Amino acid sequence: MEIPVQEVILEQYKIYNESKEAYIDRNFTTNRFYTILCLSILFVTYIVHIFTPEILIMLGVCTLGMFTSALWWLNVDTYNALIKIKYARVLEILEQSLPKQPFRDEFNEAVNLRPDKKTFVFADVQKVFASLIFLSFAVIAVLNAFVFLRRMGVSTDPLPPM
Repeated sequence: MEIPVQEVILEQYKIYNESKEAYIDRNFTTNRFYTILCLSILFVTYIVHIFTPEILIMLGVCTLGMFTSALWWLNVDTYNALIKIKYARVLEILEQSLPKQPFRDEFNEAVNLRPDKKTFVFADVQKVFASLIFLSFAVIAVLNAFVFLRRMGVSTDPLPPM
């Protein structure tokens, strides 16, 4: 008994779609993790600033925060690329073999509903947020590096006195 090709394609489509949805859920879980972790490190930076005069600890916490936010940015970028290439494109190709193309139809309806609007990409917002967190840690680190250098007796003036 031979299974019709349409049924095989439909089953592949269902499996791939479920896999894509699970991947997107993992993406949101990962972003939630990084958001909480980066904000926690930012809070620790504030606590260290209040209770510890030790600048090297502050620089260490800021370095950890910059590293974590950079990893977050890379993670968002990777997830976004994989979702676009691996899942969306493959589903698009599989969908062409089906009598009805629900994702294509949904996309076309969304475009028709808002023809003058640009597509809102949530991954871009996540990358901007990760970048802002990175910059926050970088500014705090640079300011504390200046304080550290002054305590060590190094001049931080931009030009030497004449």
